[in-house]
Amino acid sequence: GSLKSIKETALKFDSDQDEALFHIVEKTASKELETHSAKTKVKDFITSDICNEKDRFDLLVENSLVMDLKQTMDKETFFEMVSKTMSASLNMPSSILNDMLLKREMEATTVLAPGLAIPHIIIEGERKFSILIARCKKGIEFTKSAPRVYAAFVMVGTKDERNFHLYALSAIAQIVMDTKFENKWLRARSASALQEVIISADRNREITKK
Repeated sequence: GSLKSIKETALKFDSDQDEALFHIVEKTASKELETHSAKTKVKDFITSDICNEKDRFDLLVENSLVMDLKQTMDKETFFEMVSKTMSASLNMPSSILNDMLLKREMEATTVLAPGLAIPHIIIEGERKFSILIARCKKGIEFTKSAPRVYAAFVMVGTKDERNFHLYALSAIAQIVMDTKFENKWLRARSASALQEVIISADRNREITKK
């Protein structure tokens, strides 16, 4: 499979690309994020203006944790590595993070398209949100029947960050729908280059008015 197929798959929902993006985010979002007002907010995000000014998502990506994995692995090994990497910044035991990521994946897969996964969970506390970016050229096996994942965006946030959580999901969906994303992602030569692929992408941005 290929990430390029996400655009064709998404457009089967509707001829309008914004509506297609909304269906992608709605399908991916965990149950904790599902409310009527949240769905309205997602539509607002998706239809906001494209601009070059950096938003909060870009700034988080600039400072995100990055894993460039060299060997294929199963999701259990991947989540264990992710949990150990993110635990300090979230001030949480890695074992609890690991259990939550595994539980979320058992409820419904976070594989959004061939080659792409967006594992995301809600944790206790307030005003916490963290992103980890992972590339694995040889692939992470999330399910036996699906192609291996080589682009994973792991997001962990508290419930009060629900709107931003949905905004981040919307941003990622827009970024990976670019037909050039896959090639840029696989050719990036460093962690900072992976971050730049995401930050430099054209997408809708909601800029906070000063």
